[in-house]
Amino acid sequence: MKNDSDSCGHCGAELPPGARSCKHCGSSDTDGWADEADEGSLDDDFDYDEFVEGEFSDRVTTKLHPFWKAVALMLVLLFVLAMIQSVRI
Repeated sequence: MKNDSDSCGHCGAELPPGARSCKHCGSSDTDGWADEADEGSLDDDFDYDEFVEGEFSDRVTTKLHPFWKAVALMLVLLFVLAMIQSVRI
């Protein structure tokens, strides 16, 4: 629980009266105002690209949907036609 004083029970930082969380370490009423930080929890071998692929592989696609290919082709054709028309005028 939060200390009665206006300091963080986790890192000891000064807190404004009625603060619900510490802006320095992130401890709050919901996580129990942790007694000790777990500094060894960071993984030095963390591969961000691998993480993104694993987490979002079902959402990330590298292929362009045929509908959008058709839209792009039509836009290019319209642009070419507009350029031909502007040269004729």
